Amino acid sequence: MRLSSLIWSITVLAVAVLGSLVPLAYTLYLSFISPGGEVGTLTLKNFASVISDVNFYRSTFLSIAYTLLSLMGSLVIGVAAALVLSALGRSNRILEGLYAMPLAVSPIIAGILWSPPAVWDDINSLLHVSFGLPFIDVTDAIIYFPIMTLAESWLWSPLFMLASLIVIEDIPKECVGAARLMGANEFDLLRYLYLPSILRSNVVRTLMIIKSIDFFRAFEIPFAWSNWVRATQVGEATDTLSLLLFKQLVYPPSGLPSIQYIATVSMLLLGVSLSVAFVLFRVFVQGERS
Repeated sequence: MRLSSLIWSITVLAVAVLGSLVPLAYTLYLSFISPGGEVGTLTLKNFASVISDVNFYRSTFLSIAYTLLSLMGSLVIGVAAALVLSALGRSNRILEGLYAMPLAVSPIIAGILWSPPAVWDDINSLLHVSFGLPFIDVTDAIIYFPIMTLAESWLWSPLFMLASLIVIEDIPKECVGAARLMGANEFDLLRYLYLPSILRSNVVRTLMIIKSIDFFRAFEIPFAWSNWVRATQVGEATDTLSLLLFKQLVYPPSGLPSIQYIATVSMLLLGVSLSVAFVLFRVFVQGERS
């Protein structure tokens, strides 16, 4: 082995150990320390405390709902954009580039862009002044929770658009031509050729698995909205699991942050994320092979 390759391998291994394995091991250790902080005393009381906490279940439910809505929104918007761009012709690179611009936006900026002062105040003024309709109460959880997932969908739908365009391009032109000769119209091509090819693609399915994990640990957009709607305390409708961890550290209900509680929720969040990814992998990838 060349010296440069050996140095590079050692560097990568050191970064992986120091940047991932050591923090993970220490977090796991903290989750088993007694709530009183006695060194050397390992216990399951932290897990019992988390499991009996209603805020944990509320945040878990919100994280699942946030993941499902964001994933479906990203997929639907991305696939629809890909179909429109494909119909217009891939030669139109300008529209494709413009639609991919949200990928360059930080999630916290997306939360600000979709915030009441940036968008919804103007929409409320338009609806009220021009049409005489009542104001939309964006501080209501039924209203702002779907808006948060819509912002997440807008941010990441270009990924699904690009993946869908790749799948559409890989469809043999002979298949499209044969379908047209047999009398298939554009709706038939969409229903029986384009959509099945996209949804059965391993590229799109793998992207769905990755983004499911990403959406489940969402923090930036819920954090931005928690400040807009003044939902800064633990137990609000913005509290995904990641935001719950942040609030337990910054705004702890007991007055003092419980590092053991935060570490325990972090390990449970990791376990749930990996479990969901494993299930989706079995369903999407291995299920297709069988």
